[in-house]
Amino acid sequence: MNGKMINITKEKLEAIVNKANAGDAEAQYTTAMLLIYGEFLPENEEKAAEYLTKAHEQGYTDATYNLGICYHYGHGLEADPERAFNLYKEAAYQGHGKGMTMVGKFYYDGTYVEQDYDEAMKWFEASLASDDIEAVAYGEYLIGNCYSEGHGVEENKDTAMDWYKKSAAHGDFRARRIIGMV
Repeated sequence: MNGKMINITKEKLEAIVNKANAGDAEAQYTTAMLLIYGEFLPENEEKAAEYLTKAHEQGYTDATYNLGICYHYGHGLEADPERAFNLYKEAAYQGHGKGMTMVGKFYYDGTYVEQDYDEAMKWFEASLASDDIEAVAYGEYLIGNCYSEGHGVEENKDTAMDWYKKSAAHGDFRARRIIGMV
């Protein structure tokens, strides 16, 4: 999902949950993430998915992406990769970097869409404009894979390594492993 939450007081937690229950999309998203991680609230993936759904229905992009994760992996609701893809794509069209990488990954793998390396590459490249460094690093790693295997581009191991180095510099553990940093 999206990492660890900060330490909050009991009063602030109650205020967030009250706002979430009153329909505030940002508070619904925050409450969902607290429930997913079991931080400050008991872990409850089903309730988290409910809050994410409500925030998504109000157009909260991070909720849309994370609801996609819930459907992708069956967190709090039945796994539905096709629904996950559609949510990732919706988030991607709203500029969500990780949504872009996931849409590209679905095309790359041929998961619930016809395998299309050219389309995958377009989404990976689009993710590079994201403000989310994790999305950029993953996009660079996936572009490296495309060059390494000649998927959607002409195979070029040197270019692949250049992309893996960029990705590793941005913290991607898979790229770090490939270039021998771990």
